[in-house]
Amino acid sequence: MDSSWKSEWEDEYLSLLQFAKEHRPISYPEFDNYTLHRVNLFVVPKDEHFRSMEQALDKIVQALPALKRIFTKPITRLKDVHNILPVESVRVINNESVAHVARHSELWGDVTSEGLKPRKLMTLDRQEDYAIYENVAFARLVNMILSFTRRNIRLLKDVMYAHRDLHFNLLERTNHLNYFLAIGKLHIGYARAQDKYNLAYERCLEKLFFIDKTLRCKLNSPVYRHCRKNTAKITLKKTNVFRLQKDYRQVYNLLKWFNEDKEEIDDTALNMRTSTEAYAAYCNLLSVFAVGHFNFAFNKKQKLDFCRLNAESVLYSWKLRLETLEHGDIVGLRFSFSKDRTYRICLLFYGEEYSAAQVEEFKTAHAADEYLLANPIEYGAKNSVYLSLFDIDSFRRIQQILLRGMVYSDTERERCPFCGQPMTKTERGGVCPVCRTEIYGKVCPETGKEYCATGITDFKLPWRKAEETRKDKYLFDKYAEARMYYRNIHPIAQTGESLCPHCGKLHNE
Repeated sequence: MDSSWKSEWEDEYLSLLQFAKEHRPISYPEFDNYTLHRVNLFVVPKDEHFRSMEQALDKIVQALPALKRIFTKPITRLKDVHNILPVESVRVINNESVAHVARHSELWGDVTSEGLKPRKLMTLDRQEDYAIYENVAFARLVNMILSFTRRNIRLLKDVMYAHRDLHFNLLERTNHLNYFLAIGKLHIGYARAQDKYNLAYERCLEKLFFIDKTLRCKLNSPVYRHCRKNTAKITLKKTNVFRLQKDYRQVYNLLKWFNEDKEEIDDTALNMRTSTEAYAAYCNLLSVFAVGHFNFAFNKKQKLDFCRLNAESVLYSWKLRLETLEHGDIVGLRFSFSKDRTYRICLLFYGEEYSAAQVEEFKTAHAADEYLLANPIEYGAKNSVYLSLFDIDSFRRIQQILLRGMVYSDTERERCPFCGQPMTKTERGGVCPVCRTEIYGKVCPETGKEYCATGITDFKLPWRKAEETRKDKYLFDKYAEARMYYRNIHPIAQTGESLCPHCGKLHNE
């Protein structure tokens, strides 16, 4: 099997890590120049990837009937199980049953002159055992396929969204001043090359949805429930069942095809086993890119080390410090905003699953007002930020963090943090007359905690086709934030109003 689809993500992230190590230290103007021809902070997998993906999808679709039959009628083995049951439920007794009840007086019901009357008896039952080697291998294959489909559905959605995003947003005139400069750098060499692949993307996405829907409705079957937890360490062997049974032969052939490149699919691994260090380098590069394109100014003589950031920048009266933090296995990046007060937001870089104890130790060692997980896999997860090399709006989510930090560190509300123009005072906060950004304070009625909300004056979220928005919440949420120009510092409802960060609900005035 072609290995391009296995190593695509790993190579892209590692190339950024290599750049970070080769160019340490580097000034911001030098880095900005590299974003035009060397550093790619938004990437679409090459055409070879999608050809390999479609080849894999065709093989999976061909094997789906066999997989469905195994879900329904798997091969099992009978095993003898000794159970102690009430007398009225026992159907088979033998010498062992009599000997057992004679040794256990707690099972006696009554003793008379005629003999012993037992209350319970030991009986021998035969039960189906699903956890045979072939079924464990089958569950392993199902996990691999579901992981493969989930990852590529997200990838294709990001690719198709990026293509539409360019066409829609080029007509907008209310984005941030530097938005088109940033988006132009990310789109270099991409836009014209992708038009001809749209049909292939849609075809692959349709197959992925079909496979995912077919398998997920079968996951409650006994064979999968009994075997799914035993798939961590399994070596593929061609047993007699794999040789002689036609459905299991399909399982073996498909597993062998997947394993030819020693592919290991792990739901907790960052896109094809990319290391935390490489992802951290990407997030550091993206953060500096986002900060610079939000009008924060770095000192030209200041040197940046993207493997271990410690940099300062200024925008009007706001000061921002970026610093890499480490504690144990966890690596993070802290944004410290200073104006009328200090507000700190810390990004924890995705790696292996962190335990609650590890996270608490990190929080104790490095104080911040907010802790967020930089997540390259799941969009919209609680207390996380979706930052992916394959999502074009990742840098704008960093800018959302910048906007939030600027809002919470500012108590005077004299200057708009989005466009820099003077703000007009209102009864509940302040409004920018130029970009219509509105900032106001609210109180959560359930928790009693105060929070800030932002929006656009007299803004109503423009609905796309109703059927399309209802079908795919993932794409709708992304479009909703894009139509808000990422001026919302907290998640928004479908009406465009800010949700409470404490309870997640919409509180009307």
